[in-house]
Amino acid sequence: MLPLTHVIFLLVAVYTVLAFIVNLFCIYQRHSSYKAIDLLNCIFVIALSFVAWNYNSATFVDLDRIMQELEIAHQQGIRTLTDAYAMNPLSIPLLLIGYYTEDARALQVTGVALSYSLMFVTIGIAKRRYRLSFVATILGTDLVLLCFNFVTAACNIRFPIAMWLMLAALVSHRKQYTPRTIIFAGIALLVHIGTAVIPLICLLANCYKKKYYRILICVLLLIYYQSLILFTNLLLSSSNRLMYQIGDRLSYYTGVNENYANSYDAIAIESGGRLTGVILIALAVAALLVYEALSYFNSIPPVSSNLVWCTIAMLCFTVGSYSSYTIFLRYAYISMYFVILLLMYSLSRSFTLYDIRPLQLPQSKHLGDTRTSLLISYWIWVVVGLILAYCMRRDAILYMSSYVTL
Repeated sequence: MLPLTHVIFLLVAVYTVLAFIVNLFCIYQRHSSYKAIDLLNCIFVIALSFVAWNYNSATFVDLDRIMQELEIAHQQGIRTLTDAYAMNPLSIPLLLIGYYTEDARALQVTGVALSYSLMFVTIGIAKRRYRLSFVATILGTDLVLLCFNFVTAACNIRFPIAMWLMLAALVSHRKQYTPRTIIFAGIALLVHIGTAVIPLICLLANCYKKKYYRILICVLLLIYYQSLILFTNLLLSSSNRLMYQIGDRLSYYTGVNENYANSYDAIAIESGGRLTGVILIALAVAALLVYEALSYFNSIPPVSSNLVWCTIAMLCFTVGSYSSYTIFLRYAYISMYFVILLLMYSLSRSFTLYDIRPLQLPQSKHLGDTRTSLLISYWIWVVVGLILAYCMRRDAILYMSSYVTL
């Protein structure tokens, strides 16, 4: 049996090679290329779903808690399930799959299939929204696939699905697409209310146009955690049942719960689990600097929707959440996805020329094609290197990279 890390890396490498082959065969037929890539995405999701069906976690995960709740629902009635997820009503249809099948693998497949499908939907919207080139899109897709935690999709179920719905809403946000944005965001909130933090941070980052106000907000996000503890205590003292439930859930993340020492959050911190989040934040900051360098040296116009300030605010919020394993790790991943989107935009603008005047078309087109060819060649060699590293069992290279992702 191959280790999960090797399987994921091998699938991503094969996906990348096939995607570039599709692009080469359909280079003059963009519509056919889109259809072929969509088909490739579907096959990739099916392959990952097969992996999810055969995956068994060796540690306690969120899925174990869900299965315990479903067992209680079988004993005491389904009403216990609807009461437990009253704040997240669209989580109930997802959990009913496990309730009726009584098989955790069915939930694992559901989580993986929906999470990765929504990931590709989000990338597809971003491609059209920011006019991304094919090469930049595949590069960004690879980075997201390597950063996204397969185990989280298989064993956390609800939050990854809601997260990608919310990211799809943010990426598609434009005046003419407001209904679609509202639908995505509304479904996300009904699946997992915790995703409300994502648009809130973006709203805070963009509610003021002056730079010093934005800097002040980012500083406040760096030190917000003490306010969150106070807010949690206020919710716990509320007589309102809904408010108390929100406070009770937050208490496990902020350390004010009496049983916090036995919680998943506390155990993960004790075992050094936050190191993955630290690595992700370091990578995100480095990638953000690459974006700034590409933007400066290539005179790239700023990305629309003030995505840069959203990204910086998300990073500040994540760093401020360091005391909480769950919040810190979740938003470390989300921050990374924002930065990857910026990289996709800057790479697309750096290696593909837009707004070319007719008299300059032949020479500019040649230069753009040359740049794109160089980037394609470089990434193919990276993929070949990954395959060789796997085949030669150079575990140091694979595990050093996979530690970030799995």
